[in-house]
Amino acid sequence: MPWLDFGFSIPLTTRGGTLAEMLAKGERLLAAADAHGLTAWFVDHLQSGDRPMLECFATLAHITGRYPALRVGTLVVGQGYRNPALTAKIAVTLHTLTNGRFILGLGAGWKEDEYRAYGYPFPPAGERVAQLDEAARIIKVLWREAPASFAGRYYQVAEAHCAPRPEPPPLLMIGGGGERRTLRVVAEHADWWNADYYSPDDYARKLEVLAGYCRAIGRDVAEITPTTMAGSAWRATGRAPCADPAGRLSAGHVRASPATRMRSPGSWSSSRRSASSMCNSTSSTPWHREHGPVLGGGPPRFS
Repeated sequence: MPWLDFGFSIPLTTRGGTLAEMLAKGERLLAAADAHGLTAWFVDHLQSGDRPMLECFATLAHITGRYPALRVGTLVVGQGYRNPALTAKIAVTLHTLTNGRFILGLGAGWKEDEYRAYGYPFPPAGERVAQLDEAARIIKVLWREAPASFAGRYYQVAEAHCAPRPEPPPLLMIGGGGERRTLRVVAEHADWWNADYYSPDDYARKLEVLAGYCRAIGRDVAEITPTTMAGSAWRATGRAPCADPAGRLSAGHVRASPATRMRSPGSWSSSRRSASSMCNSTSSTPWHREHGPVLGGGPPRFS
C-alpha cells in the first residue's frame, strides 16, 4: 500500500530568535523524531549572515551519541566543502557507529556567499555538477572496493582504503532537480533523490525526466526513492510535543514508498498535493519569508 514517510529538518541556525531558542526547538524536534521513528535531517552550511550556524557533521556526531536509535541524514552535503574521499570516510564512520542509521545526502553546492567567505572556489553550475558526479563515483568506489582508485578531472584517489566497509553501505541521496545534467547524475548514482520547492506538476515532470535517464542506462527508476524537502508549516495540536512557541513546525522531508513511486508521476503528484495540503494549513514561518514560498522558490536551480 502506498505511503509517505515524513522527517524533520533540525534547525542549525537562528532565524529571528536566540541560539538557546534554536537549540530548544531542535531538542523538541529530535525527541519527537526519536519517539515516532522519524528521520532527522541536517543541512550543510557554513554561515547565514552574522547569525550562529552549527557545522553539519560535528552536530551529527553530538546528536547521534545522544539519540543512538535515531535515523539521521544530511540534506544535503555541499560536495565542494570537503574532499569526497573524506566525505566517504565520515559517512561510513557515522553509518558504523549508528548501526546503519545514517543517510548521506550529497549536492553540487549553491550558496555562493559562503563559498567566497570561506575561501572555496565557486565554479559555474555545470562544473559543480560535474564535480558532484565525480564525488559520487569516488564515494561509491570507496564504499565498495579496497583498495580503491579513481582518476577524474576534479578529484582523485589512489589505492585508498575506507575501512570499515559496512554491508550494506550507507544510502546515497543526491539532491537537485536540474533536468539537463543533475538528474543524469541521480540516475547513475543515487539510491534516493531529493528535490525541494517544486510544484507537484514540476516534480512530476522531473520524475518523468529521471525515468528517461534511467531507461537510457538500463536502470529501473523504481530503484530510486523520490523525496522532497518543503518548508511547510502546520498547526500543532496538544499531542505534538515538538511545536515551536507559535504552534508551528518549520521544515519537513517527505519520502515516497515503492508503491507510490512505481505509480504514475500523476499519482505521486496527487499524493504530494495531499501532503502539502496537510502541511500548509497555517501561514509561513520566517524561513519561508526569507527563502521563498513553500512550493516554488528556494535555492538556485542546476541544469
